[in-house]
Parts: sequence; structure tokens; C-alpha cells
Amino acid sequence: MPLGQPLRLGRHSVFPPLLMAPMLDITNRAFRTLVRGYGGCGLFYTEMLNARRLPTESAQSPFWQGLGVERDVMVQLLGDDPEALARSVERLLPLDPFGFDWNLGCARKKITHWGWGAALLENPQATARGLRALRQATDKPLTVKIRLPEHGHPDLFKSFIKLLENEGVDAITVHARTAADGFKRPARWDAIAQVKSWTKVPVIGNGDVQSAADAQAMFQKTGCDAVMIGRGAVGKPYLFKTIINQASGATEPAPEAAKVLEAMLTCLDTALETPKGAREFKVFCRYFAQTLPVPHWFWAPLQSMTLGPELAKRARVFFKK
Repeated sequence: MPLGQPLRLGRHSVFPPLLMAPMLDITNRAFRTLVRGYGGCGLFYTEMLNARRLPTESAQSPFWQGLGVERDVMVQLLGDDPEALARSVERLLPLDPFGFDWNLGCARKKITHWGWGAALLENPQATARGLRALRQATDKPLTVKIRLPEHGHPDLFKSFIKLLENEGVDAITVHARTAADGFKRPARWDAIAQVKSWTKVPVIGNGDVQSAADAQAMFQKTGCDAVMIGRGAVGKPYLFKTIINQASGATEPAPEAAKVLEAMLTCLDTALETPKGAREFKVFCRYFAQTLPVPHWFWAPLQSMTLGPELAKRARVFFKK
């Protein structure tokens, strides 16, 4: 399976065209470091960062860790206020991230309640205002991550895609589910192919890529320019490298689960002692458990724990039996 051409983002290119999806409480610096250590991922995204808070937030915020050092990271912004979005970009530009992504897909009610995330799919005027502000604030790569709209005629969705193109985005990531779908139904890859046929802007496919075979199928069935992987890579941070190996015909066994766990703990380091670090490690463990023969045996003892060192100690016990 050849991986094809690099993903073009403005004047920049990304190869391999395999991207780590932005995920709350997951795509922190520790997890990005973990995935980067295995190789194969062409571009990373931060967790979504609130544009209302960013302009005045302390530079010591854990959400900012890695910025200014990691050069392969897109910052994902959340919000709908053009001024706040622009000010957030201006605040972050001195840290020289690879580029910026605007979240138009988060379906959490506490996000859509404010008209943010997926709610912007139903508000093209606000979307246009936000994109103009972002595009004026930076000439770095600018992408958006959307999901499928809940309502409306297909022509309205096509018009929305053309709006994104006309306002200067460098790529469109399509998470091929509606907000109501959640993860209850398979991703609709045909919608990714449809978006690809509507626009000249590179399209990044997202949804239900759990294996190298899935990545190959998404490229082939949708014609997308890149594949973004989320949940499938959390428990298997080496998945990107597996895809690369399959594309080149190489064979390499998956790392031992115990070694993956230890690698994650090494990347977390002292952050594990903080509430945020402990929460992030627990989220990682929930996904990691799914890679084990009997997930419940690993995950059940961790569910009631909240302190990082205790979580780490109990997780290690599983592999000492």
C-alpha cells in the first residue's frame, strides 16, 4: 500500500500523510512524545484550547507544554469569537507552532451550548467571520475539523464546504459522523469521498481507523489526502508505525504491552503527580485496556482510583502476575 503524496498545507508538506487527532485529555505533550517515539505520525494536534482563555492564560499552563519545542504540532482552537480567535493566534505565534486548527466538530453539549464546535456547522456566517479573523492573523497552515451536519439538504453542506475553501483553509478534516451518531454507528466514509469531490482543498479522513488495513481502505475508498487517527492509536501508539511498515512491506511485531505502559509512564514523568496528569493517564489506561486479552482484568481495579502514583502502581501489578 503506497502512502501516496505528502499532504500539502499551504507552502508546507507533511509526510507521511498520517495525523494524530486532537483529543481532550489525551493528545497532551506526554502522549505526543510517546507516539513520536514509535514513529510514523506526520503531524500532531494539541487538545482543543479555549480561545476565550488563551489570550490571558499563564504560559505555564499544562495545555501549553511542548509548544515552542515541538515543531510538528498544530494548535486546535475552540470558540466562535473572531477577536478572541485572532488574539489567541497572536499570543501563540511566538512559540512557532506548525499551524492552527479550528474546532468545528466537538459535539459535547457544554461546547455546542455556546455555539462552538459542531454548532458552527449550522452557522455559516459565524464560521466565515471566524475564518477571516484567523486567516488575517496568520499565514501558517490553517485547517478545520468538522463532522457531518445533523440537518439540511446535501446542497447546504456542499455550500458550507465551499465556504471553508473560499475563506482560505489549507485542509478540511472530516470526522464522518454526525453529533447524534456519537460512536454508536460506523463512520460514513462515503461522506469523506463526497467532500473530496466538492473541493480543491486537501481532505483529511477521520473515523474508525483501528488498523493498518483500515488506513489502507480509507485511502482507497475515499480518495482522501491524509488519514487522521484518534481512538485507534490511543491504546496502540505504535499504530502509525505499523501502517508505515505495511505500506513498505516490512514486518515488525507490535511492542509488548508492558513496555508500552512503561513508555507512557516515562513520558508522563512528574506530570503523573498532578491531577491533570493522573486524569490523562487514567484515560490512556481505559483505551490501552482494549488491546489486552481480557480488558476488564486490567481496567476494573483502576476505575475507582484518582491519584497518579497509585494508578501507575496498580497498572504495573497487572503485568507482574
